[in-house]
Amino acid sequence: MLQLINTSQKTYSFFFIKNKYFNYQLINYITKEQLVSQQNYSRLSKLQALVSKQIFLNYLIVLRLASMFIVAYAELGCLCIFILWFIQHHSNKEVSLFVKLVVFIDWFLSFGQILLLPVDVYLKIYSQQNNIPQEDIPEFFTLKLVHGIYFWLVMLLCWIIIPLMEDYQECGYLDHERKWQYTLKKNTQFFGIVGGLTIVSVVILESTDMMNGYGLITFLKSLANCWGIFQIMILLGYSLVTVPRSHFRTTNDKLQMKYLCFRAAQIKKEQEESFLELISNLKDVLEIKRIEKSSKDILFYCDNIIHLVPAKIIKLAQQEPDIEDKDSQRSYSQKKNIHYTFDSVVELRKQVKHNWSEFRRSGSNWKSLLKKAFWLQDIISNQDNESKKVIESTLRKPRTGFQAELRNKVEWYWYMSTKKQIKAIWSVFLSAMSIIVLLSEISLFWDKDLSILGWFVQALLSFELSVFGVQIVTLIPLLFMIFNVYYGLFRLKISGFFGLYPNKHTDAASLLFASVNFSRVAAPLCYNYLEMINITDTAFNKVLGNVNIVPVLGSDFTNFFPSLLVLFCLFNLFDLYGKVLSLFGLESFQFTDTYNSSLIEEGQDLIMKARKKEEEKLQDPSTKEIQLQDVDNKSEEIPTQKIENKKIDVEDRQTYLEKLLEDEDL
Repeated sequence: MLQLINTSQKTYSFFFIKNKYFNYQLINYITKEQLVSQQNYSRLSKLQALVSKQIFLNYLIVLRLASMFIVAYAELGCLCIFILWFIQHHSNKEVSLFVKLVVFIDWFLSFGQILLLPVDVYLKIYSQQNNIPQEDIPEFFTLKLVHGIYFWLVMLLCWIIIPLMEDYQECGYLDHERKWQYTLKKNTQFFGIVGGLTIVSVVILESTDMMNGYGLITFLKSLANCWGIFQIMILLGYSLVTVPRSHFRTTNDKLQMKYLCFRAAQIKKEQEESFLELISNLKDVLEIKRIEKSSKDILFYCDNIIHLVPAKIIKLAQQEPDIEDKDSQRSYSQKKNIHYTFDSVVELRKQVKHNWSEFRRSGSNWKSLLKKAFWLQDIISNQDNESKKVIESTLRKPRTGFQAELRNKVEWYWYMSTKKQIKAIWSVFLSAMSIIVLLSEISLFWDKDLSILGWFVQALLSFELSVFGVQIVTLIPLLFMIFNVYYGLFRLKISGFFGLYPNKHTDAASLLFASVNFSRVAAPLCYNYLEMINITDTAFNKVLGNVNIVPVLGSDFTNFFPSLLVLFCLFNLFDLYGKVLSLFGLESFQFTDTYNSSLIEEGQDLIMKARKKEEEKLQDPSTKEIQLQDVDNKSEEIPTQKIENKKIDVEDRQTYLEKLLEDEDL
């Protein structure tokens, strides 16, 4: 018997199986058979077969765990590639490499923490099915260590480092010393107030025995988790309604066309506002430079502001008369008696950067919208073209060459029927998932056992699923929640300043702002998802600790937030979301403007005018693009001559905008 045990131990070493939990069933076999074998050595062969079988099964388990981690590593590798592409696609050329690196690290840690949850769930299910304590699984210790590193690095980045970098990038100063002085002064006040209130609160709670011995770290983690869950509920309240509704809208071409017309009028309005503000601020800069004679700092900043935008824009601000906005009470006319200080010039530099960025973003959005609108117009006009089964367009040449007729038919069937049917099915799926998530979130407040998502996941995990099966079962609902939360963050727009803009139109401050919001909801999202599927005591839960109990507010406070999701969804369904958030002082959670049917006719006229211009260019190849003036686009010294005080109405303003947008150099 001793020889058999020694042989089994050597075999274990050969397979690199030295984990305690692999030996439980083997020890049970040996203990059970040892008394019998002392009396009947004929059963030794049976025991040896059982040991060999157990060794083989343990070897398969090792391969299964290894494959789980291999899949997780592959997912993290794909995540790394996606984040690199995303940052490169969104960030403009002024974003430094250091900012990109910090954002990459923060996003990788935040998303990586989420993608490790399937491994966490698998280890928990395995320990339950085999009656093995998780602490006896070496992979559990490794996963707990990784979760701990990810969690504390993300906390450090999103609460201290990135907010400092965001203020540093946002301020209008040029030299690093003044930038750091501004940043440290602003954040010292903030952290001083928050830290002081936190210390006073903890002292009061400790003196009244309301902390229940949880300590300062647990208290802070509980508050951060509550704030993160509150953000998640606001974002889900927007996305769970908006995402299915937007997909349903795309199944109807005419309804989608109305929405594009609305967006066209909206974008044009944004262009006008940014254009007017930019010209007004540039005129102020030119006037300050003209009258200032002594302060070198002010003159230096004025020159820097002038070089932030192309020379054509400066010429336009200098030579064109003032513009009057008849639709509002805002005055963009040149101020005769301008009062300024060094700090006001610094703030003016910040505003000009923002105005110029907004103008370029709106121009990029306008061109992108026109492409979609033109193509959708062609689809609508060819819906009855069943005889030819081809999408004819005045903006592109007829398709020729190999299998041209077949490609035309495939394209026609795809856009006329197949794509719409797929989108309709997809919309139904998204709606069903939204309802499941909504009901599962509500169940947290009443009874976790009533969670529909928990029933679904637990039922599937009760089977002997493969590694990929566990990944699919856990990742599908998790990815749906991630998509909805981050979809809301993508649509989040703080007072027209912060936001994520494609085609390299996102500045450093906006990129850092998005990074902070991404990372602050990562851990609460993991916690909320594990609560919904009713799986606790995972490696992630061990790292996060007991954040359910918030001093003073009680143990059910973190479960109360999800019940508010019903109200948020109803507000969004009836287009009351923005009004309600503003009513409670949550203007920072404003999304893109809601649908407004009154702008459809205006947007339709704008799209038709743009299409006619494109058709004229294609019909007459000799037509050249309109140029503003024969001025080099490079930065140059602009003379500060006096500007006449004439007025231009709204119709003439549109001409300026069209010329500016047609200039490819801008």
